[in-house]
Formats: sequence, structure tokens, C-alpha cells
Amino acid sequence: MSAVSRAIAGSQSLRIRYVSLSTGATDRIVSPHALVDSGLRWHMRAHDERRDGFRDFVLTRIQQAEVIGPIPTSANRELDEQWMRIVPMELVPHPDLEQPLAVVADYGMTRGVLQLRLRASLVGYVTQFWGIDTTSDHSLDPMRHQLWLRNTATLYGVESLEFAPGTKILG
Repeated sequence: MSAVSRAIAGSQSLRIRYVSLSTGATDRIVSPHALVDSGLRWHMRAHDERRDGFRDFVLTRIQQAEVIGPIPTSANRELDEQWMRIVPMELVPHPDLEQPLAVVADYGMTRGVLQLRLRASLVGYVTQFWGIDTTSDHSLDPMRHQLWLRNTATLYGVESLEFAPGTKILG
């Protein structure tokens, strides 16, 4: 954690040993620009030199980390489109709930709507953690998914949707 924090504060790259579900343990060079609490665990948002793109890395899966030098121009956070894109979300009580006013009270909704503005790279984590039904026809169980995303079209092109309840990747 300290190496990651130092790298972010100093705009430095890291050499890490990372354990992934898909590839196992690999050595990578990453350029982190943010720490994110997904509600379930902490992530580092970083440019991954190996995959030539921005990704999220679970902090507990980093076995070793060493600061190695300044981040390259190609790893500037301004180039992380999913981080820079803001997604407006209109959350409402699930339409199939018998007592929607309970959810309105839980979330302090105004006129029955909770307006959120999230970075695209975080949308999947928030929808998963909050159990938001992201289906266009609100088809998930309302007792498990008390919130419904009313403006589902806003998810077009959001890459973090693999975590979102009921969502198919759009775009």
C-alpha cells in the first residue's frame, strides 16, 4: 500500500508481482493514478503496460511493488477514458416493490429519484455493491434489488459492467 501511495503522489510507475484470476502470478509495470474502495475491497486504477490500457488491480493481489520511475506520457490519467467519463444515473425504487416509499426514505430521494454521477470505471462496482437492477425491463427480484436504474441507456460504453446485476455489456 505504501509503494502504491508513493507512486500515485509522485506520478511514478511501479513494477509489481500481481496474482490475477485469469493469468495467475505475473510481473507487470503499472502507472497508478487512483485508489478506489469498491465497497468490497480496495483497488488501484492504473495503466497496465502489458495490456496497454487502464485497468483496476485489487490491492490484496499485489505480492510485491517497487517504484521504478516517472510515468510515461501514454499512462497519463487524462487518457483513461473510463475514469474521465462521468455517468449520470437516475436511481428509483424498483417498480415491482409493494412499498416503494421505504426505499425513498432509505436513500433520501428527492421526488422519488436519487441522482448519482459516477466515473464510468466505478459504475459496475457501485451497482454490484448496492444491488441495483440495471435491466431495462426491471426484471430482477425487487426484494434483492430494491433500486432500479431508470436511465439504462446511460450505461452504453461503460466497461465495468461485468459486475452490474442484470447488465449485458453495451457498446
